[in-house]
Amino acid sequence: MKNYIYPCLLAAAASLASCVDDKGSYTLSPINEVEITLSNKDGYVAYLAGDPVHISADVTGTMAETNEPSRYAYHWYVKIITNLSSMASETIDLSEEREFDYVADGSLLPGSYTLYLEVTDLETGLKTIQRSSLAVLSQMTTGYLVLGESTDGTVKMDMITTMAEDTILLEDVFTDPNIRKPESLVFIGQTRYGEYQNLWLTAADQSYSLTNGSYFELLEDNTLDSKMLTTFDVKRPMRVIDMFPRYDASYGCRGDSKRGYITDDAIYLTSMMSNDQIFGNPINRYSNTSTELFTPYRLAFVVNGAYMSSLFLNAIFYDMDSQAFVGPNSNNPTSATYCRKLQASASAAFEWDQSKYPDNRRLVFGQNGNAGYSYVVLTDDQNKWYAYSFSPSSTTSPSQWFSTEIDQSVATDFAQASHYAFSDDETEMVYAVGSKLYGYDLERNIGRLLKDYGSEIILLDRDAESTTARNKFYIAVSAGDGKSTLSWFTIPSDPNDIPFEEDEDMVWEINSTVKGIQWKSAGDLADESGYY
Repeated sequence: MKNYIYPCLLAAAASLASCVDDKGSYTLSPINEVEITLSNKDGYVAYLAGDPVHISADVTGTMAETNEPSRYAYHWYVKIITNLSSMASETIDLSEEREFDYVADGSLLPGSYTLYLEVTDLETGLKTIQRSSLAVLSQMTTGYLVLGESTDGTVKMDMITTMAEDTILLEDVFTDPNIRKPESLVFIGQTRYGEYQNLWLTAADQSYSLTNGSYFELLEDNTLDSKMLTTFDVKRPMRVIDMFPRYDASYGCRGDSKRGYITDDAIYLTSMMSNDQIFGNPINRYSNTSTELFTPYRLAFVVNGAYMSSLFLNAIFYDMDSQAFVGPNSNNPTSATYCRKLQASASAAFEWDQSKYPDNRRLVFGQNGNAGYSYVVLTDDQNKWYAYSFSPSSTTSPSQWFSTEIDQSVATDFAQASHYAFSDDETEMVYAVGSKLYGYDLERNIGRLLKDYGSEIILLDRDAESTTARNKFYIAVSAGDGKSTLSWFTIPSDPNDIPFEEDEDMVWEINSTVKGIQWKSAGDLADESGYY
């Protein structure tokens, strides 16, 4: 609590705290010292669905009765930053009553606010301020976006969201008859003030940029091509295959404008402008002068939430043409213009250049975890299968964790798997074959059938962005009828087994063929709503 006494109240000798000087004498008189007590000191939450918030304020004074109606004036308000550079703000007035009653009706956009109550003593002019927090939430601010394809081939996006204590499915939060064959979602955010949030919906033809706060609409400038000023002959329209680094539940996403994109045939790194995302020529080449681009794998191996500053960048890529892991030629992202193949030490667990192995060893699958490690699955012409893990903590010598050949006598039908996902908790992975979900422990060489879902598994992935848990997964199955069942499960730690625990509260019937899941926690942006 802070007390503010205005200069006009200090007739003379104003340096004496909690006193005013009587005019014409040196007799000091006490003032009414005010204390404000709010009914909930831990703050308040309101949902944009007519959710009411009631706050009771008790005002006590040393020279007045509690809540004396004729003695005090009340002013409830919040401040909104309107300019990030100058930190200028706008005051939004909410109430002039002692009892604060607010209904979440859209007058405040979703976000976290400092709520101020300013009480004025009408006899002395003394103002006392008490602060609390007010979180205004939309049903669509935080939750899982479910990207689906309708039976007519058009995009259908739903959202699994939590409101108060209820988790609900919101259908058709975004549809568009002109967007067909949707493939994936990529969301990056939220940075310190929310700037540079991006939600990309990639379809067969191109990628589309959407608003990503409390509603979903196509942005006016919704293509990636306008951000890429390359002189190279690249595939257009450009599609966002990956954007990195991704969100992390512990650290958020601190990348602001210094991020990277992977498109169908190019890797773009570091914006040329500090206050916007404008990129130059791609770096998936092996010299400054080369215009020959290698085909990149669809994922950048990077620590999620990692900060990409002007001082360093740790990201590893994979050349699908020569089958080799590569890194940028410089740790300084503003100087990175091409890539170099990584070189393994004599004691390395595996070669970074897969062409050094016989039988055409090649990458099949890659994943970033949420414990600082990345994972890959590889195969060769002898139908042997391998798994590697490493930490993308350096662009020249990333640390390696393990390399192992999959024992196919234990990992049933591994060669026929369509989907894979790794746990960060132990050396365990899951994989899908038709309707069956299997678990395999790479270190202990233990494998077992976890569940037969009865319908084709069409999606399997780690839930690595919504939680710090290292063993949480989601899976979608479909009978091919244009509908899907989406659910979550965990693989708890057990030294002797591969446990499988389904989350009974997270089983959802989706009226589309699920194509992708994307966690999102973000409010509205300035360019979408006029507010920060």
